Amino acid sequence: MPDLSPFYLKHMKATTVHKYLHWSIALCVCFMVITIAWEPLRQWHVTTGYGLIALYLLRVVLTKLRGTGYTPPFARSAPMLQRVEGWLYMLFYAGLAVALYTGYMRVHGPESLVESMLWVHIKSMYYLVVFILAQVGYAVLAETSWFSRAVYSKG
Repeated sequence: MPDLSPFYLKHMKATTVHKYLHWSIALCVCFMVITIAWEPLRQWHVTTGYGLIALYLLRVVLTKLRGTGYTPPFARSAPMLQRVEGWLYMLFYAGLAVALYTGYMRVHGPESLVESMLWVHIKSMYYLVVFILAQVGYAVLAETSWFSRAVYSKG
């Protein structure tokens, strides 16, 4: 079966399971943004949040068992751009953890925390939307041959 990964992902050591988890998380996050923007789907935001918590925990377990699927930012032997990508992934998953925790606490936490959890939850979602847009922009840019040669060339 041919590798259909975009050029910029070919240097990553992601397994098929990593890729399915990646795209499942991406689709859930995108769907959650839609559910906030469209009032009739608001309850789906919470329901999808539970699924996203499960996917996130599965991702954490998979990372412990099989590694990250991307270049760890502490790998000194890796090219600088790949280490930067590793830091971005770590920042993304940290931001996602904050969004998931505050969303869960908004629904199930003590009444005294609801307002502060909502504030942090909303701010964390802005971060995730900006991150997703930046990642899509990077992916489009990375597919251009001049960028790919400049970033991933050995010399």
